[in-house]
Amino acid sequence: MAKESLVSLDRRLIFRETFNSYSDIVKNWGTIIGNPTLSNGVMSFLAANTDKIEYPRNKIDFSGRTKFTVRVKWTVVDGVTLSLQQYTDGTNRVVFVKLADNYLYFIVCNATGSFGKVSLSSGTYDIVFVYDGGGTGNAGKMKVYVGGVLQTLTFTANIPASCPTFTTEKFTLGLYSTVYSTGDINLIDIYENDSTAEEALALANDRLYVPPSIEGTVLDIDPRLGSIVDRWGNTITNTAVDIVRDTPGYVMSFDGGTSKLDCGNPASLQITGSITLSAWVKFNGSGTQFIIAKDDNTNRDYGLYTSGGSIYMLIFISGAAKQASTTAATFNDNQWHRIIGINNGTDLLVYVDGKLEPSTGGSGNGGVIDNDTVNLTIGVRANDSSDYLGLLGNVNINNKAWSAEEVARDYHSTKHYFINNI
Repeated sequence: MAKESLVSLDRRLIFRETFNSYSDIVKNWGTIIGNPTLSNGVMSFLAANTDKIEYPRNKIDFSGRTKFTVRVKWTVVDGVTLSLQQYTDGTNRVVFVKLADNYLYFIVCNATGSFGKVSLSSGTYDIVFVYDGGGTGNAGKMKVYVGGVLQTLTFTANIPASCPTFTTEKFTLGLYSTVYSTGDINLIDIYENDSTAEEALALANDRLYVPPSIEGTVLDIDPRLGSIVDRWGNTITNTAVDIVRDTPGYVMSFDGGTSKLDCGNPASLQITGSITLSAWVKFNGSGTQFIIAKDDNTNRDYGLYTSGGSIYMLIFISGAAKQASTTAATFNDNQWHRIIGINNGTDLLVYVDGKLEPSTGGSGNGGVIDNDTVNLTIGVRANDSSDYLGLLGNVNINNKAWSAEEVARDYHSTKHYFINNI
């Protein structure tokens, strides 16, 4: 398919389940209960087996959300239920369900039973649910597209302006309230914002740029929701890093002296092969400042840093430093930039704002990274040197080397927050 035919959905993909394998589901923080069967990327649920899959709230949580888009590919059967839900009780729930009455229900409740529904018989469907709590009237707040076609919903009560607040409730597949499901699911995507009709059609036809930061992610810190947590469950110790408001909304502020995030040394961050380090940065200093570091100046593995306005991708191979540095030294301009460092096993590459930067030292210097015992830190090296002074947006680490196309997709999927202030 020609690249020009793709539609760019400038929304952050916050959850994806493709059901590639049982182990991938577990890596995606899913807990498999009962005996759902997996074959060729399709997860089959059977009510008689009390099958379900649960994901913790730090993985996906609808609490307080005023907008989201959920895409589901599934096969439903007449007379039985197939459901996805985050559910407290009858009045606090976010549910996407085809019930035994052969209606598809889109439920968002935080006080009274409120939902939209449309008839849906047996078949395989690509469905996009769009919620915009600020929309006008029920039809403006809640939309459902089946195969890219907008459906006419029948509503009961008024759709609320925001989702309820959940405390311990998990996002669950295969269960509606206490009713178990029968049917097949082979894709779930959840975006943090609403979608236009064009974007919903593009989703249904697989003509959408999807940011690559879900596949292979081992660390994902995104402060735009107002807190500093890793969406992939790593424990973070925060020392003097503040959440402040800037053009994109909430970002992290580092003071250049005491601020740091310590992510520990879990196995997932002990990456010795291909790796992609990325961050949105805004700074104006000229000294050496580490943004991502697995390095205490004695035990040294990898890092992403700036010095003199240039961007550096750094790894250590058998104790020897290998690094690529951008020829341009103009990125300390107090403007937002997306910086990405990659080790593809052969070369070290540095991208800025979606484009490969001319660099020195990177060619032929990729390879197998050392695995010394040292914590990963954000905003400083682990020995509290080379502190970062400036702002950081979302910070990601992936255990794969992104392609040029994936880098471009990542940039275009997030730039509207930092460049266009949308």
